[in-house]
This record gives sequence, structure tokens and C-alpha cells, in this order.
Amino acid sequence: MLHTLLHLNFLVVVGVAVAGFLLGWLWYSPLLFVKAWIKEMKFSEADLKMKPSKGMLMMASALVMTFVSTAVIAVLITEHQMLVKDHPSLGALGGAKVGLFVGVGLLAVRHGVNHMFQMKSLKLFLIVAGHDVVLCTLQGALLGQWLWPK
Repeated sequence: MLHTLLHLNFLVVVGVAVAGFLLGWLWYSPLLFVKAWIKEMKFSEADLKMKPSKGMLMMASALVMTFVSTAVIAVLITEHQMLVKDHPSLGALGGAKVGLFVGVGLLAVRHGVNHMFQMKSLKLFLIVAGHDVVLCTLQGALLGQWLWPK
């Protein structure tokens, strides 16, 4: 897998990571789930106030972590494609299936275990896990199309 990682088209990975980061911005915005997320996290107004430098560091860190997770999905999609090299390329639908599998089978399940033991609400689980499932599916579709187009 290291060989695959070293030979990825990193411009594609960066573009898909930025798209994923923008999805997070939308998901946790007033247009979608930020109010419910704040309520379920039991944050106060004071909890949400921070120095701009801390906010920028958090956003930069989130972007870096999004890039890393995007690269991992790209490796999984590429490895999957190489295993079925006699078949047609994955394209967007095949990439979305790989992303959905990762999102549900790994991330949502792990969130579920953590939420259960942290005694967090089902609503919070659905917001957080839902984001990761949609993120992985979207990123899988984009990576499948741009790395292995039909």
C-alpha cells in the first residue's frame, strides 16, 4: 500500500480533500446541523468563544487530517481497482460504494461504540456519523471518477 500511496495523483487528493473540508463546513453550518450539534454537545456560548489563533489552528489541523483520510480512501480505491484490473474502471459509482463501505463499516460503527460508552445521544451520533458516511461516499465518488474514470 505504501507503493500505491507514493504514486497517487496528489493534485486529485488535495482537490477531493478540499471538497470534503467544504462539506464539513456546510454540514456544521447554520444551514444544516450546527445548532443541533451544539445543543447535543451541551456547549455554552463561553465554550464556543476562543482566540482567533486557536480557531485557525483547529481549522488547519482539520484540513490536514481531512487530507490524510482522503489519501487513505484514495489508496483503498486504487488497491481495489488493482485487484479487479480485468474489470472496467470504478468510476464515480464504484468509488462511492468503496467510500460508503468505509464510512458505514468503519467510521459509523466506531462512532457508535464510542457514543454508546460515552453515553451520548442518538441524535449526536447521527449528526457526527452521518457526516463521516456522507463525506466518505462523496470523496469515494470523486476519487473513483478522477483516479479511475469509466
